[in-house]
Amino acid sequence: MDKSTFCKTVRIERTDDLTELLENICQDNNINNYFGTISVAVEGVLNFIFAASKKQSEKIKFGFEQCVGGVSISIECESVSFEALVKKTEQSEQTDNADALVIHLLSDKVRLLSDGRGIKLSFLIGGIEPELLSLRQELTLQYFNTLQVVKS
Repeated sequence: MDKSTFCKTVRIERTDDLTELLENICQDNNINNYFGTISVAVEGVLNFIFAASKKQSEKIKFGFEQCVGGVSISIECESVSFEALVKKTEQSEQTDNADALVIHLLSDKVRLLSDGRGIKLSFLIGGIEPELLSLRQELTLQYFNTLQVVKS
């Protein structure tokens, strides 16, 4: 297996996680410092898949790619549409979906794949752009303001 790319189709259960797979990928590609960020974002995608599908297990296509300046994780699932997850938060709209917020806060870029049946999360290894940092701060404040309104 080439360490810079990886693709595998797996059936995951609602209780499964991809921690061991992500640990191996991070270790093999010398990006251990990003394991936490990547694993939490991927967990958000898995939570989204199971919330949308209502099934106990799902077949997903999981991919990893190391490219210039960063890494990308792709997850495809035929029975789930990721369009609402990507577009709502992309447009800086307020979201009450914690998984969507976490995915967008931790990923530097989030894109749709396979006509909305997949999602690609990109993580920059060198640092964060100032505009993206401002957007992340704004989204976090919006989310917590929403929580305060709900509690009142």
